[in-house]
Amino acid sequence: MGMLLGIVDVLLMLLWLAVLARTFLDWLLTNHEHENPPLVRALHWITNPILNPLRRVIPQDMLFDITPWVAVAIIIVIQQILVPDGTLVPGYEYVEP
Repeated sequence: MGMLLGIVDVLLMLLWLAVLARTFLDWLLTNHEHENPPLVRALHWITNPILNPLRRVIPQDMLFDITPWVAVAIIIVIQQILVPDGTLVPGYEYVEP
């Protein structure tokens, strides 16, 4: 069970990194929407299943889209519930304060 939780933890970490990367690339590449590079298309393919349902719930009337930040917060909460001290992440050592 520990190995499975470790894999899930790493996948969730990669997912929130993908959401952040998509957010920054969307900000940087706003004028090049007709030429979506393969990396941007891949990030959209990975993150759309998470962001699209949230966009239906979160109002889009704001100055900027906060949906990616809400998604990252939800992913981090799920990570903390599954692996509270991060001990299952490879190479991570928990040190008592």
